[in-house]
Amino acid sequence: ARNIALQYATGEYVMFLDSDDMLDRNACEKLYVFAKHNDLDIVKFQYYNFIDGDEIVLAQEVAPPHVFDCRNQEIKKQILMKQFLEYGHSDKLYKTSLIYEVGAHFKEGITIYEEPQFTYPLELAMGRCGVMLDQLYYYRHHSASSTGGENLTPVIEHAKAQLDLLEFVKQMPEYSFLKAEINVYFYMTFFIETIMFSAESRVSRRKLNREEFRWMQKIVLKEIKTIDENEYIHSNWYFTLLYELCSNVKDLDENGLDVLFSLVNELNNCIQENNSQEQKTREILYSIRSIIAKNNNLKRLDILV
Repeated sequence: ARNIALQYATGEYVMFLDSDDMLDRNACEKLYVFAKHNDLDIVKFQYYNFIDGDEIVLAQEVAPPHVFDCRNQEIKKQILMKQFLEYGHSDKLYKTSLIYEVGAHFKEGITIYEEPQFTYPLELAMGRCGVMLDQLYYYRHHSASSTGGENLTPVIEHAKAQLDLLEFVKQMPEYSFLKAEINVYFYMTFFIETIMFSAESRVSRRKLNREEFRWMQKIVLKEIKTIDENEYIHSNWYFTLLYELCSNVKDLDENGLDVLFSLVNELNNCIQENNSQEQKTREILYSIRSIIAKNNNLKRLDILV
């Protein structure tokens, strides 16, 4: 439906409102004035979450109020790596001409994981963007929503959607000078996020199986042949550790993979808590390295550190 609507959009700017959400009554005016005054391609604003239909919680602020001139390549790289704008579609105002110029669209045929093919190319191509702290959108979570209850779409579809996105952005002129940053995004979403989604799923048929995981490993090793070729991955211990899952985990059965994926998910949760779980983090790291070492008949775990 969003792609069809975009075919008929004639306004200078575009934004989206899902059928079960709400918008502040002054949102369009505030966003338009801010965008026009600063000549912006994209405006990111804040939103509330409706939890269980009634409780309202302010979503976490991801950036200070600011205007960024992303025609400067170094500034654009910082914006992409810090993920100031995030990759949801509902909390942004977009310049219509930029959408048409890029050919951005939502992935068809799925009801989940469809956003990045629209939002990420626009963030690669944007010239100027801005962040507002005004809370203008009310995002509702409930069991009838495609994200409130567990969607039954297999998580491998998330990986496929991210691979389609990579092939799309490879055709963009920005790919040549943003390849390192794009590959980090691909590594995080295609590989790491898909593993975490599998770990969090309560429905067995949604989870990754051995064949799907092997396919993902091969794709990552094809796109990022060694960690040394990407400065961001090479300098990050978490990325480096998980890269070992691509090259050194080959023979685990589904139960073994499920254990490994759960450990990766726990590790990510510990990292998000900003080292408040330092002891638990060390224990999870040891468990992951033990699985990798055992899978490769290695006797010393420190070679993986």
